[in-house]
Amino acid sequence: MFTSCAENGTLYDTLHSPERMDHIGLEIFLESIPGYPDNIRIDKLTYDRLYLGIAVKSAQPFSLLYYLFQGNLFRHIIGRLVPMKYIEKFFPKYGLVGVIGLDGSVQASLHDPKGNVILISEAQRHPLTGDIWLGSHAMPYLGVLKKEYVEAIPGWGALLE
Repeated sequence: MFTSCAENGTLYDTLHSPERMDHIGLEIFLESIPGYPDNIRIDKLTYDRLYLGIAVKSAQPFSLLYYLFQGNLFRHIIGRLVPMKYIEKFFPKYGLVGVIGLDGSVQASLHDPKGNVILISEAQRHPLTGDIWLGSHAMPYLGVLKKEYVEAIPGWGALLE
């Protein structure tokens, strides 16, 4: 696991082999994420949940990019030949942030189905104001979702206390 960067004998293989996971203490924290997670940040006010920025949502029922990026070979070839700004044009235009409990349970999510805020690389609560800050390399601005607007979302008022 520590000696090679190839797919043979790496962390990927260990995570997909339960008998190998047991002896080194690894466990899967969260499965079946509906997209490609980018960064995960702890809530700086309560320290009891995590914010998961999901850069690209998996399109249902079929996404060519989802299948192409499953293997490192295609990801490596496409990444070397095609600039990211062109690849991003094929991604679904959808903003998604997940709120995850420290036990791996999904507590809530924020969606932008219109695609105004896309490729969210991270979401984080401001430690003083409680606002949710959204960052992305694709947006020409920093998104700030004010606490009062988040509290107005059904089910979120109690979550932010």
